[in-house]
Amino acid sequence: AFQADPLIIFLPICDRNATNPFLPFNPHNAEPAPVPWIVGVNSLVDLIRTGVFVREPETLIEYNQQFDQIAPVSLYYDNTSTIPEKVTKEVREFYFDDQPITMKLFRNLTDMYSDRMFIWPSVEALRVHKGPHYFYYFDYLGEYSFQEILAGKRVLVGSSDLDDLIYIWKIKNPFEVGEPTTSQDLNISHLLLNLIYNFISSGKPTPPGFDFEWPQWDNEQQNFISFGISGEVTVNSTLLPSRVNFWSQLHFNEEIIECC
Repeated sequence: AFQADPLIIFLPICDRNATNPFLPFNPHNAEPAPVPWIVGVNSLVDLIRTGVFVREPETLIEYNQQFDQIAPVSLYYDNTSTIPEKVTKEVREFYFDDQPITMKLFRNLTDMYSDRMFIWPSVEALRVHKGPHYFYYFDYLGEYSFQEILAGKRVLVGSSDLDDLIYIWKIKNPFEVGEPTTSQDLNISHLLLNLIYNFISSGKPTPPGFDFEWPQWDNEQQNFISFGISGEVTVNSTLLPSRVNFWSQLHFNEEIIECC
C-alpha cells in the first residue's frame, strides 16, 4: 500500500573504489548486451499496488485527500524532478481529469501505476537495447486470475500481474490459482509455450509455418503482439501511444543522480 512507499529503499550504487567492484560505473552509461530479448507486460500489471484499495476501500479516501504529497514518493519522482509539484498536477490532470480519485476511476489509477512502473520503463528499455528484441502485451483474462488474490475479487477486465505466468509455468503457490483447463486457456498456454520454446532454441520466437510472424520491435514502428481479452492474438504497432508519450515528455527524471 502507499503507506509503505517508497517500496524500493536499497538502490544500486557505484562501488568503483572497491577492490573487486561489482558495479564500477553508472548503469545508465552501460552498453546493452546485443542478445535476443523478449519483454512483455500485462495490461493491469500494477494491480499489485492498487488492489489494496479494493480490499480496504477506506484507504482510497486518504489517498485522494493526500495525493499531492503521496504521488511524488509513490511514483518515484520526488528526488528526480526539479518541478515535482507541476508533475503531480499534470499526472492528476492526465489520469483523473482533476476529478476526485474514487473507485469510479480505479482503472485509471491502475493504469497510472502500470504505466509509470512497468509499461513506460519497458518501452525505454527496448529503446536502448541493441540486440533483436520482441514485445508482447498480455490482456487475456482466463478462468483463473491473480486479481482474485491481489484485489480479493475480479474488479477489472484485463490481465493482472502474474497472470501470463499461469500459462507458462506450473505454478506452485499457496493461493487458489489453478492450471489452465478450458480449451481457450489451453490454446493460450500452448501458443505461449511454442513461442518461448522457439525463442530459446533459435533466438526467434515464431516457429516455421505459424499463423503469424511475431515482428521485432523497433523504436519507430513499435511492432508487438497482443493477447486480447478473449484470446485473440494480433500483430500491432505503437504501444499505448498517448500513455507512453505522456511519460516520455514529462519532466520527472531529469535529476537522476550521477553516482560515478
